Amino acid sequence: MQFENKTSLVISILMMCFTLTIVGIFSYYLYKFSKEKFIAKAVNKIFFITFSVICFISFVLSITGIALFESANKNSNSIESYQGHLLGVNISSIILLLIGIVFLIFFVHHFAIKLTENAFLFLGEKIDYKDVTSIILDPKTNNLYINFKTARSFKRIKYTAKCNFKKAILDNADKLNLTVQPADADQYFKELTKKN
Repeated sequence: MQFENKTSLVISILMMCFTLTIVGIFSYYLYKFSKEKFIAKAVNKIFFITFSVICFISFVLSITGIALFESANKNSNSIESYQGHLLGVNISSIILLLIGIVFLIFFVHHFAIKLTENAFLFLGEKIDYKDVTSIILDPKTNNLYINFKTARSFKRIKYTAKCNFKKAILDNADKLNLTVQPADADQYFKELTKKN
C-alpha cells in the first residue's frame, strides 16, 4: 500500500522552492548592495543571522517533509503516524517562511545601510536625500528618525539610541550636507502627515 495523498509532498516541494526563491532574491539584492560605492555604511549582523537561520530551518523542514513522504511510501504499516508528522513539518515550514518574509519586508531598513553622495541605500531600496523631509534626533528618547516622502505619502524610519545606523548617519551628516534637527519626532510626523 502506498501513501496515496501526495498533497504533503507537493507542499514540501513548493516550500523548498519558495524558500530558495526568497533566499535567491535576498542574495541578489545583497550582491547589488555590496557593489554600490559609499561614504559610510553600517550593518546589523543579528538581522542577517536571524533571517538566514529562519530560511535555513524552513528549507530543512521542507526537505524533511519530502524524506518523510518517501519513508511513508516504503513503510506502509505506519502511514497514519507519518501523516501527523508531515502535517507538522509542513505547517512549521510555512510559518517560518512567512515569518522570514514579514521580517524582511518590515525590517529591510535595519539589515544594512549605505550613505552615498545622494541617497540612503538599503537592500533593494533607496531613499534620495531630496526626498528626505527631515532627520530628527528626538531629545526625549535619543532616537533618530528619517522622515521622507514617497509617491503617495510620508513615511519614517526609526533608529534607536544605541543603533550603529544612527551613529553612521550622525557621524557623516555634515559631509553629506544633511541637517539633523532636535525635535519631538511624533509631533513632527503628525504635522507632516496632515499635509498629505
